[in-house]
Amino acid sequence: MDSTNTIELKIPIHSGVAEIAIPVDASEDELKTISQSILNTLQTLKSLNPDLNVDVPALFGTQEAPKKAAPVAVAPEDKKASFVISRNNSHEDAAQTAGNFLRGFREDQNADRKSISEATGIAYSSVFNLEKGKSVPSLETLAKIADAYQSDVKVTFVPRG
Repeated sequence: MDSTNTIELKIPIHSGVAEIAIPVDASEDELKTISQSILNTLQTLKSLNPDLNVDVPALFGTQEAPKKAAPVAVAPEDKKASFVISRNNSHEDAAQTAGNFLRGFREDQNADRKSISEATGIAYSSVFNLEKGKSVPSLETLAKIADAYQSDVKVTFVPRG
């Protein structure tokens, strides 16, 4: 990252460092989007860990619930929206690989699990379990999720190398 064009935040966490880079020339709308994303992330953490003693809205000086981001059809050009598995992967490894991809892609799209669940008709708990690598998604499930992003699933055979 070019630190002359961004403000870089490095936040220590138990498993390393969380990094956020904010462009110094960010518009008001972009800053609102960034703060909304941070608020959504904190509220998701609170919902996943109800014992967390944090008043998330108070941190941002608002009592309004944030508006959830809907899935969008934008794939970052610098990041391939794909994952690779083979018959050499254990079932657990394949599930974890697919789950990491699904979670990362959803986060890149600023979407939440609830919006994916609603857009696909897949139960929230199933979306959660897929992202946590507890099961391998079927092609039908992947197609439903891709459809929520106005995308398609492409199956490609890749030579091992």
